[in-house]
Amino acid sequence: MFIVILALIGFAGYYVYKNYNYIGWKSSKLQYEKLNFKYPNNWHMVTTSSSSNDMITLTAPDGFQIYISDVTIGHPNSNGPMPVVYAEPITFLGEKAYIDYYSTGLSVNKSSLIYGGTLSKSTIYVFDLFSTRNIRNGWITINIYNAKGRPFDLNTIKQNGNYKITKLIIQSMHY
Repeated sequence: MFIVILALIGFAGYYVYKNYNYIGWKSSKLQYEKLNFKYPNNWHMVTTSSSSNDMITLTAPDGFQIYISDVTIGHPNSNGPMPVVYAEPITFLGEKAYIDYYSTGLSVNKSSLIYGGTLSKSTIYVFDLFSTRNIRNGWITINIYNAKGRPFDLNTIKQNGNYKITKLIIQSMHY
């Protein structure tokens, strides 16, 4: 009996530890890809899914945005080079991943302006995307933009709470 009680206490402690950051958050799911995620209660969610693809926009109170979608028509490419200024390590669906913060110039350094971020498998190629599980020949895209699309610098990523929340949203994702 003592072992059962100890196991229950351990399970309860693990559950609280795992979900502590998400207290008061809302839950949602991509309709077609069936990917679940959590997001802050004070963020606004808009779904503009088509007949076979998901597209969700999460907007923070200050205008910071995260776009979550799955694409099936060709592989998403950039219109030109998207050099990675900073690659933030993260876990996505149990796999090693990165949020690649990119610039639009051909050569970059740590002081380059950043125009957005994308979830990627690579630290150097922004569009090394994760395959969808429930949509045939698709990719999961998660893109991040500062409020009103303004470029930002590396210090903003490290100091602005929205970037930490973005990591939590991505790490909350599961099937």
